Amino acid sequence: MYRMARAGRGTYHNTMNHLILLAAAFFGVRPVPQDNMLVIVVDQLSEWATDPAERAPLDLPNLDALAAQGRTFSRCYTTSPVCSENRLALLTGQYPFSLGTSKLEPGVPTMGTIFDAAGYDTGYVGKWHLSPDPTKSGRVKPEDRVGWRFFAGNEGAPHEYENNVSWVGDDTTAISTSPWEPAWNTQQALRFLRTDRNKPFLLVVNYSPPHPQADSGYAPPSLNYDPAEITPRPNTTHPNAPQRIAKYMSLCDTVDVELGDLLAEVDLATTLVVFTADHGDLLYAHGAGHSDQKRWPFEECAHVPLVIAGPGMAAGEESSLVSTVDILPSLLFLASLAGPPEIQGSEFPSATAIYFGHDSANKSWGGERWRGLVDGDWKYAVTESGALEGLWDLSGDPYELVNLAPNPLYAPTLNAMRAAAVARAASIEDPFFDE
Repeated sequence: MYRMARAGRGTYHNTMNHLILLAAAFFGVRPVPQDNMLVIVVDQLSEWATDPAERAPLDLPNLDALAAQGRTFSRCYTTSPVCSENRLALLTGQYPFSLGTSKLEPGVPTMGTIFDAAGYDTGYVGKWHLSPDPTKSGRVKPEDRVGWRFFAGNEGAPHEYENNVSWVGDDTTAISTSPWEPAWNTQQALRFLRTDRNKPFLLVVNYSPPHPQADSGYAPPSLNYDPAEITPRPNTTHPNAPQRIAKYMSLCDTVDVELGDLLAEVDLATTLVVFTADHGDLLYAHGAGHSDQKRWPFEECAHVPLVIAGPGMAAGEESSLVSTVDILPSLLFLASLAGPPEIQGSEFPSATAIYFGHDSANKSWGGERWRGLVDGDWKYAVTESGALEGLWDLSGDPYELVNLAPNPLYAPTLNAMRAAAVARAASIEDPFFDE
């Protein structure tokens, strides 16, 4: 069934010998070149919902089986807690704030173009959501998905994944994915995996649930949990929270079913598997309203799962801070491939603080653009105008119930985090703090 391995991280300009030593020092493993790679991205899955210690009564046996044979990164953060910005970071290894867009512009190197040029058979299945065309729905044009030899999916908005249509390859004929698009995505992924080939492959598979559907909200095929048995997180007081969380958990069930069907086709002796999410879901935490699902800096939507399993990877848990912008450079390291100079992320693991944010005021924290930093046990975030500024001790206050920014006793920490965020922005040419 499944097995696993793991690697190191430094900066992208370190020598390969240094990276190998770094990997060995952390995990006792070396990168294994020319293995197959499968990247699974789930939309709106919070890290807590994948943690057996926090998610009861939710049960995810297939994800648990993968995690048992892989390395679980318990402190992974999304580069931006919204779909397009994060997947742009994941696929390019660059910050959307530096690129100045949440869409993939022509000529930007991606996971697809880099691995395609390296001789991998590349495939992409499911939601895209990166085309520069602002229509945001329908067929993804070939020129907008350069580097992916096999493509089966759609733009991905709105999320009508219960009765949607997708496209395969360059065919302009829409194909029904009814009655359940995630299952159709799995079948397309299996079609790719079962293809005879004489070279390694890279396949990215995207599942929309537990993201709510655009037309009917949180509507799973069946409600598998009794709201009366749901205990919301301590930072959640909305009376509708148990019902919404029950639906959310039911959608998580459907993803786990697809994960099981997909991984049954995968040999972890020859395939590196990465499982992560674009962002999480507030689910009424921190006073969020019905439409406030993401785009805020809190753990519920910024802290995402990350499991890596495959050849030579050491099983266990890794508590180093990592970011989704680091996934591409880490895969390149594991494949012993050089990356383009544009890459800003770093190979795992690293003690570097995580820089994240959101570049739209729409339904955002405080109704503004914002930036944040997670460094050790501290999290800092500030809106563009400075009207909202937060400082949280994630060790002593994991549910972020108390904002310490106004407390004069924490002024030194606040000033240090503020200065670190400004310095980090400058280092990646993010103009957010420029006057």
